[in-house]
Amino acid sequence: MNLSVKNILAAVLSAVIATSLCACSDGQKSSDSSVTTTSPVSENASIKALVDSNMDNLVEQSERFYNIYLRCNAETEEYEYSLLAEDENGFRYAPVKEFSTLAELKAETEKYFTKEGAQKLFYDAALNGLIPYYKEQNGKLVVIADYMSAGENKWVKGSAEITEEDGNTATVNVKYTDIYDTSKSADFSVVNDNGTLKITDILYNLK
Repeated sequence: MNLSVKNILAAVLSAVIATSLCACSDGQKSSDSSVTTTSPVSENASIKALVDSNMDNLVEQSERFYNIYLRCNAETEEYEYSLLAEDENGFRYAPVKEFSTLAELKAETEKYFTKEGAQKLFYDAALNGLIPYYKEQNGKLVVIADYMSAGENKWVKGSAEITEEDGNTATVNVKYTDIYDTSKSADFSVVNDNGTLKITDILYNLK
């Protein structure tokens, strides 16, 4: 394809990642892709009880999926970049090891995020944007190899504080340190979804 067109598309992709408001840096990939399930709590538990029992794990999962979707940092099969075929837009995609299909990826995501929350935070940019970060190719889930990056926010366990509460929903402020060792916090909007605490929105990089 025309190089200038590819550069424009690349700039659009980079802009979407940059405006996601979470600190990132090029470097080694995050190696922790472990899955921790939420603690069992009664369906009738209060939103405060759910936050107390599950917020630390939910924050870890938010970082995990930020890595997957917006840093394009899913675990992949071994590949050689030069041997990956370019698609119609001039980008190369690597085979994902962790998930086989988009449906599998979404199902795992929606264990921790509401569908609407996942749509706003991840799907719109990573799956439905001008250049999809993930797609299925010959029946296999693949991730764009041109824009993989690594970064890590270090979340402070036990720092979750409910700042607003209304029935089955709450806003929870959580402290973290970004890759520049700057102390910040983020506001998580969460909901009691039939006894499971799920994220509906996240506002990062609060002072």
